Amino acid sequence: GVEGVNSLFREHSGDATVGAFVEGTREGQIIYDLLTFRGNHQDGACEDLPRLLPEGVSRLGVGHTPGSAVRVGCSDTFLALDSSLGRWFRNSGNEYCPGLTKVISSNGRYVCEAINKQCEGQIVKLTAAGGVEMIE
Repeated sequence: GVEGVNSLFREHSGDATVGAFVEGTREGQIIYDLLTFRGNHQDGACEDLPRLLPEGVSRLGVGHTPGSAVRVGCSDTFLALDSSLGRWFRNSGNEYCPGLTKVISSNGRYVCEAINKQCEGQIVKLTAAGGVEMIE
């Protein structure tokens, strides 16, 4: 299942081994394709997704898919998630900001606004029964 996929990738994810694993093994190529293939976001992808998933894996969640909401498709087997949905990223993007207080750079040209204490975005809950719930 997913534990096996995660374990396999962890085993080969070092700087010296990840390239050979991804480029030289079937398992590495499958993992790479699942993580980078953008066709899963297109019409008709739902038909191919079950065939692409490794044995024991029932859904695919991908990140770096900007949008204003989590997108769940293919009968809950495909989840398009993104860090831009969180309050930290919405506030400051890819910039490092300390968070709870407003900070101005020494030259005054850069401002980190305080992070909203109220959560923004969405949380996806995967249930033990195999369902997907959105928590807003």
